[in-house]
Amino acid sequence: EEAMLTGAQNKFRESQAAFQVAAERSIAPEDQAIAHFKLADCQFQQRDFTNAVGNYRLLIDRYGDVPGVKTKWFDQALYQIIRASLENSDTASARSALDQIVDGSPSGELAARSVLNYAAALLNRGEPSEARVARDALHSFQKRAAKSVWLPEVHLAIARSFVVETNWPAAIGEYERWLARFTNHTAYPQAEFDKARAYYRAGHETNALSSFTNFVARFATHPLAPLAQLWLGDYFYNKQEFRTAEENYQILLRPTNAVPARLRYEASLRAAQAALLRSESSQARGYLTNLINTLDRDTNRPADIEVKAWFVLGDAFLNDAQATGPTNRLESFEK
Repeated sequence: EEAMLTGAQNKFRESQAAFQVAAERSIAPEDQAIAHFKLADCQFQQRDFTNAVGNYRLLIDRYGDVPGVKTKWFDQALYQIIRASLENSDTASARSALDQIVDGSPSGELAARSVLNYAAALLNRGEPSEARVARDALHSFQKRAAKSVWLPEVHLAIARSFVVETNWPAAIGEYERWLARFTNHTAYPQAEFDKARAYYRAGHETNALSSFTNFVARFATHPLAPLAQLWLGDYFYNKQEFRTAEENYQILLRPTNAVPARLRYEASLRAAQAALLRSESSQARGYLTNLINTLDRDTNRPADIEVKAWFVLGDAFLNDAQATGPTNRLESFEK
């Protein structure tokens, strides 16, 4: 308990040594099984995943006939085997344990969490072949646990597997069916955002524009709203509708809006670029001066944005030099 509360590795080592002794002693079989489980937990916490899997497996292989052990500990051991195997990049071991837990307790919470963890680990690799393997596991769980309360998360993961494969029609179809079915789910805004992004990546810009516009109107306070708003600004910028683009970027600069610092910086920079392309150099300089002053006060300021801000500010003065008469041109070039 002290090790878990403090994260002190020396305490994990002390616990591991004690559980090792207990596992080797002639004590009650259930206590011995628990000792193996907690020994594996200590190894897991110290990232000794191979030996952790070995001890979790030992519990399953050796203590299945001990009253109470199977019902209390098997699903937890299988869940931990999946986690440890994924950390160890041993997909085969993880899938074997996943099949066991889903076969044994398909409607249990640990089975659902296991399949979602397994799928997420494969999808995070970004490989289409891994996405198909993840989707196979998700479909298998879906068939065996047709009434699971975790089905909304499973269907979202299936949609994401199509995103990894860049199969946009399939992904869009999954999101549309999910949104029609799970209207009150807490992940509804995320699914709406992901559907809009899938429209864009599929080349359906009109649908993407409509979806992102509706998103910022309906979910104005959601953490994804600033990203949707930035997309709208970029959309009009790429269409060379620079005034509309600037107006969309300005929404992110309102002091009442909760916008992450980096997104706010990006919006300032892009608003300046849009103003400059409208030949509004003074407006661009205003954005950039405020941005650079803010960046100066930020100890974690992103260097790439700061560098771009100085370059665009130079472009603004260059525009002035080209637009003014001989009297002020040299001064603008110097700036």
